[in-house]
Amino acid sequence: MFTIGLFEKSIKFLEINKDNKISFAFNLTENINLDNLYLQNKLSENYLNDIAELINEVLNNSNTTFHTSKILIETNHCFANVIPLDFSETKDKINSNILWELSNYFPDGYKNCKVSYHKLLSESYSENIKETLIIAIKNNFIEGLKKLSKLINIKINSIDVEHFSSEKYFRIIRKNLLNEENILIIGCRKNRFDFSIINNSGCLAYDYFLLRDSNYQDILAKTYLKIDEKYHDLQINNIYLYGDELTSSSYNIINDISKKSRVILSNPFYEIGITDNIAQEIVSEGYKFIPLCGLALAQKQ
Repeated sequence: MFTIGLFEKSIKFLEINKDNKISFAFNLTENINLDNLYLQNKLSENYLNDIAELINEVLNNSNTTFHTSKILIETNHCFANVIPLDFSETKDKINSNILWELSNYFPDGYKNCKVSYHKLLSESYSENIKETLIIAIKNNFIEGLKKLSKLINIKINSIDVEHFSSEKYFRIIRKNLLNEENILIIGCRKNRFDFSIINNSGCLAYDYFLLRDSNYQDILAKTYLKIDEKYHDLQINNIYLYGDELTSSSYNIINDISKKSRVILSNPFYEIGITDNIAQEIVSEGYKFIPLCGLALAQKQ
């Protein structure tokens, strides 16, 4: 399976071959503004053509034999939040409650989103009222991605979100571990940190914070300690990190303050295995490719 990830400062490519080894990985450094994908003007058209040209060049150099791919977007380009929902109500009422929540964040466009929701497993207010993770992506953003997909030389068959694709990776790669315990996943990016506690049954808890400046160390430590205290009954023995260039320093922060859990900077190039085609400089930063691996591996399940 071939996957393409669109990030703020790069476009990443990854292929897992039929032998379940990573056979191609490439990081194209490029300052891209994904918001330009859905602007309805000439600038957007030119931008789409420029991005497509860059992607097609890498696709040609990859010599991939796959005819389809999946696209991954940064978590920051979707809405993700946890709210209580009463599941004894009708589906229409549940959807209305979700739209009301979205309207607080997108007053002018809350009806123009593709929305999904997932009951969290760890907490509930009552038998019917459950903590629920809401995920929404603006329709015009999806339309921009569809336009882009028509310009590149591989068929795009789905769109996924970085953090939730990373959850898939750890469920697959740590399947035996998750039969017995819960793990904490931390996504580290310069503008956002995401936290999920998962096991094989699903997601137990989710939280995040956005960064307004570069001083993330204190808020990361405080957020982790808050989660550790709130969910101490879940007995988390292992914490896995992925993300961008902040990931290695974030590992040091969490490792220093974690008292009970082992902190792991995961690397799919070692955990899955590679062919001889993979450049060693990419292998050393495998944590940056975890979301793409999760997307590729999920297709094979």
